[in-house]
Amino acid sequence: VRGKSFWVTAGLFALASTALMVLPEVLGDDDVTTYEVALVDAPPGVADQLQMAAVRLDDVVETRSAASPEEARRLVDDEEVDLAIVGGGDVHVIVRAGEHEGLVALTRQALVTAHLASGLEDEGVDQSQLSELLAGPAVRIEELDVERESRSQAAFVLSLALYILVFVAMMNVATNVALEKSNRVMEVLLPVAPPGVLLFGKVLGAGLVSTAHMVAGALPVVIKIAIGGDVPDGLGAALAGGIAWFALGVALYLILAGALAALVDRQEDSGTAVGPLSVVLVGAYMFGGTAPDTPLGVVLGLVPLSAPMVMPARIAVGAASGAEIALSLALGLAAVLVAARVGGLVYRRAIVRTGRR
Repeated sequence: VRGKSFWVTAGLFALASTALMVLPEVLGDDDVTTYEVALVDAPPGVADQLQMAAVRLDDVVETRSAASPEEARRLVDDEEVDLAIVGGGDVHVIVRAGEHEGLVALTRQALVTAHLASGLEDEGVDQSQLSELLAGPAVRIEELDVERESRSQAAFVLSLALYILVFVAMMNVATNVALEKSNRVMEVLLPVAPPGVLLFGKVLGAGLVSTAHMVAGALPVVIKIAIGGDVPDGLGAALAGGIAWFALGVALYLILAGALAALVDRQEDSGTAVGPLSVVLVGAYMFGGTAPDTPLGVVLGLVPLSAPMVMPARIAVGAASGAEIALSLALGLAAVLVAARVGGLVYRRAIVRTGRR
């Protein structure tokens, strides 16, 4: 705790969490896109139809005049406008290749509507009837699962945080065990304390450091929830529920890391020793952050080695049932007990042996 690395890591977690909570409020995101359109002898009514069509999509279209088709091409090419409409005998649209496909579709609709309006007006349809016909029926939009994106974002952030915390703690334990064995420090410590006590002391110390880092990262989220701020839907429940899987994950991975690191004779080999655990941890993080609500997510949410990253993510997206949560916790606890038994035995026998793995 006295080391600078502890405070630097805690500060980074707190800073990153604060940024995730504050930046959306500062920057805002009203999802309104403003387009610039140049007009060259555009058909009558096209500008009005284009602006009305954009409003229905919560977008804004601003128009400006261009003196000639050549100027319109220059404006589009220099990105001063997004699109240009050239009228006259050959009505056409100028746009940069592969860009603004939605605006092109709106423009086509506006041109067709303006042409239809002109034809109806020539046939004697008065302005009030014309406006009513072009307005069309009022359509009610029913959006399903509107919070899905925010829940997915919460799952990704939570899986990433848990992965970093567990990985850093795991490597810390593995490095310290291998260092003490290579320096023969264990030969001095073993007469004072049993091997099991030494192993679980390291697990407890690294676990408490990781917990402090987690608290530093969670504090800005808790403060924002307490003051009534907007957070991604499901993040609060996942954060509260994730505490249990964080504790189980830290205990399981750190015990296994300590036992595996005791099998090597050099500190440089500690990374290789815990390589299989690192692979499992990375895979669980990637799956938990991207696809926790799939059938495979149900299975990985129950497997003790992957559950610490996957199950909190499943809670965040609302995919975990009460039975899954209870079973996952029970299996995780059982795995920790088994790992403590087997890992302690491996550590006790391997920590005093040198010269072979």
